Amino acid sequence: MKFKIVPITDNRMILLILIASAVIFGGVILLTGYWEKRADMYLIPDGFKGTATVFFNDPDGMPEKRDAKRRVFEIPASGTLYTQSTYKKKWNNYYYVQPEGRLRQLMCGDARAGGVPISYSGIDSIWIDEIDVIQRDTNNKKLMVATFTVKEIP
Repeated sequence: MKFKIVPITDNRMILLILIASAVIFGGVILLTGYWEKRADMYLIPDGFKGTATVFFNDPDGMPEKRDAKRRVFEIPASGTLYTQSTYKKKWNNYYYVQPEGRLRQLMCGDARAGGVPISYSGIDSIWIDEIDVIQRDTNNKKLMVATFTVKEIP
């Protein structure tokens, strides 16, 4: 028995596939924008490098701050923040707070691909790396502890 390969000549099928692809792509773009607007903001002093630690669920910590629909966590120069906020696993954005108050968004993830630094320009040499979250019992308090490292890639 021989199978015959028949080319698709039905333009309606091709058009349907293109429309479905466009709808899926548009949905992903809209969903990403939705997450971005609700992402937690971590504000880091300009020039800070090293490990920052945020202790969540601490009744003696700073009250939760909000900017519209986003929670804002201002990391002090020491790199350690205690907050009453609960930890939520969600999309996060990290920013350097520059002296004039402007925010400079930092890249997240592994800045090296195969041992070679990758960045899009000279200003992208600062990265947020090694994000880790653990639960810790301290002085009868159940705290969620998030740490992240601010690195400069040479």
